[in-house]
Amino acid sequence: MSTAIRALTVLTTGVLLVSCSAEAPSSVTAPPPPTTTTSTPVPLTQQEYQAALTAADQALAAAMAAIQAAGSVEALDTARDAFAVSIATEDSKLAKLLPPTALARSHQSMRTALSTMLSSVQSADVTTAPKADRCGTVQPHLPAAKENVNASVRSREADFKELTTAGYQFGSFIPAPAPAPPAQQTRRAANGKVLLKVGPRGRGRLKIKNAAASDVAISVVTSGDPAKPQAMIYVHASSEATLTGISGTYQVYFKTGEDWDDGRKGFTRDCGYEKFDQTFDQKSDWQISLEKSTLGNASTSDVPPF
Repeated sequence: MSTAIRALTVLTTGVLLVSCSAEAPSSVTAPPPPTTTTSTPVPLTQQEYQAALTAADQALAAAMAAIQAAGSVEALDTARDAFAVSIATEDSKLAKLLPPTALARSHQSMRTALSTMLSSVQSADVTTAPKADRCGTVQPHLPAAKENVNASVRSREADFKELTTAGYQFGSFIPAPAPAPPAQQTRRAANGKVLLKVGPRGRGRLKIKNAAASDVAISVVTSGDPAKPQAMIYVHASSEATLTGISGTYQVYFKTGEDWDDGRKGFTRDCGYEKFDQTFDQKSDWQISLEKSTLGNASTSDVPPF
């Protein structure tokens, strides 16, 4: 009795084991990955591209107008920096554009020009005051500084020709060409004209023979400063004249050149400035000859413009 029960138990257990192992395992299938599509950028239309160019052009023109309106060197320096920032900003916007296919090269040339212009504008000298030229003329600082900036912008104008030739408008911000210099003049004072005379009248006489190829202005200097002469006389080339009424002991300075500006008492071009190394006095009548010669008995030295 007890043996049969054990056998039944074993059999039942076996059935259960078989029943469990007969169940089919379940399977899970992963969903397919999402499908991605890439769209090809479409170039701008001609109208869209021109609109972008116009916006950049107007922004640069406004910054350039501030340069032209600057009333001092300091204001110009600030406006120049702002213009440089505007160039960088507009170039960054243009870099994001896809121009019409036919303008791909022109677009890149324009951007290269803007980058070069940026460097030129940043390096334009607006702080160094112009120096006097050989004739002693000093150009006003502010106009000269503005022209330095304007020239740095104009230098890239030709790089926009591809766009304008293709019918697009860009570059209105480029400043107008610098005005042409005035026509050369050849003004002269009359031969022997006493240009100025100050101080007491003396007994001294100075005869000048000008054998040089250019006119000369002779200055009699008693103060040591040629810019403040006692007297000055004008003598034409290949001519002579006499200055009278000289007082005291003096030095003789002279300036040569072309185109006499009576207002500033000086020539405007081809200038030269010299002085006789010896001194003169009113006790004698002196004669000087302005002619380079190995037989001469008086030496001269170059001096700064006066």
